[in-house]
Order: sequence, then structure tokens, then C-alpha cells
Amino acid sequence: MSGDVRPRSRTDDGARHAAHLRGMNLERVLAVAMERPEPFTRAELVDATGLSVPTVGSLTTDLIRLGI
Repeated sequence: MSGDVRPRSRTDDGARHAAHLRGMNLERVLAVAMERPEPFTRAELVDATGLSVPTVGSLTTDLIRLGI
């Protein structure tokens, strides 16, 4: 047999859900960013996406850090 076989826990499901939600939020931010030819602020991203200030801040910080 290969690998660790164990039942999924609620923690695993919660982490998977959080990662999925972050990915969906990232897609929303990137979609808005790609639509705009001019520079924009994080506040404008909050307005355009409906996401919270901390969520947009975290996502944009990661994107900037990656050079995107």
C-alpha cells in the first residue's frame, strides 16, 4: 500500500474549503485587475469585487510579492 491512509477530518475539510475560497477570491481580484488598463488602488478593488479590506490586502500583498 502506498501513502498514509486515514479518514478525512473536519480540519482537513476546513483547510480545503479555505484554500478553495482563497482561490476563488484571487480569481475575482485578477479578473477585475485584467479589465482595467489604468492603475487602481486596493480600495477600488474592494469596491469592484465586494471582498473585505483584509482579504483584498492579503491577496494583493501576495501578488505584489510574486511580482504580478
